[in-house]
Amino acid sequence: MNPANARWEGKSIAEIAKAQAKDPRDAAWDLALEGQGRVLAVYHMMSEADVRTALRFPWTSIGSDAGAAREPGKSDGLPHPRSYGTFPRIVAKYVRDEKVLSLEDAIRKMTSWPATRMRVPERGALKEGFWADITVFDFERIQDRATYQSPMESPRASAGSS
Repeated sequence: MNPANARWEGKSIAEIAKAQAKDPRDAAWDLALEGQGRVLAVYHMMSEADVRTALRFPWTSIGSDAGAAREPGKSDGLPHPRSYGTFPRIVAKYVRDEKVLSLEDAIRKMTSWPATRMRVPERGALKEGFWADITVFDFERIQDRATYQSPMESPRASAGSS
């Protein structure tokens, strides 16, 4: 994060390079070199069809590579919206609304399967002797709200619900 570069938040590398009259590769490297601490970027690498396909494979686990914020609702720069909305989005969009996978499979892909794959002992399942990591949510109302313009919106019940 470099406060002098905050004006580039929300812009593509192509837009930044054009404004600076630079090659896009030079603009990207300059931003990285001028950064202090973490330099954030959002990459659009998968289509919705790719996501749906990946979610259907039994060996796919679900997680987020988003960094943690020092304080809830605060970040250095604009993070990816999935920083605050990965898991609610999976449940709301891909389970409830689009029925790409079952709720049970989604929960497994977010809990016991990643713990198993990463060899994290005593996590990811509700078993005697395991850490009890529990999240309670209303399946009918859960909704991610983070957007590219407002990426730190916490998930809430969907609009129109009480």
